Amino acid sequence: MEDNNIEANKMRIDLDALPAVFAIQGFTAIYHASVKSNPKEKFWSILAIVFGCIFIASVLTVFVGPDQLYIQGDMSLSEFWQLYPGPIASVSFVLIYGCIQIGSQFSTNWKSYFSDMIDVYVDSKIIDATGYEIETLENDNFVIAKDPEALNNYINKLRSQLQEN
Repeated sequence: MEDNNIEANKMRIDLDALPAVFAIQGFTAIYHASVKSNPKEKFWSILAIVFGCIFIASVLTVFVGPDQLYIQGDMSLSEFWQLYPGPIASVSFVLIYGCIQIGSQFSTNWKSYFSDMIDVYVDSKIIDATGYEIETLENDNFVIAKDPEALNNYINKLRSQLQEN
């Protein structure tokens, strides 16, 4: 059901030949709105920030904590914190790394978002944009080419044309 909805919302770009320059009005804004609205990525980012605060507090405890600690009876949370700041810092650092890695699995880079949301047609035939080199210029302008060498040559050609004018 969701795939059908994505297919219906895809934009179409028609090009005569490659390499080519084209514009997609509002692509950057739409992409940023999509990234900001991803609740799973937000959750893992917030969790990483919480573990970051725990890490910083435990490292500070290592440096400015008490030299001696007397425990009578059951250990309180603050006594546990003062007794084991090193292991707490180590575990929180590993959890920060894990949260960042898991959160990055939910994030989408602009090239995969581009290939998911835009159909590119060259000579009225659809192409798989993931197999081509795409670069952003400015103001929602893009350059597409078959390989990195063709892309760089085309960009250099455009720059030289701009310098001549």
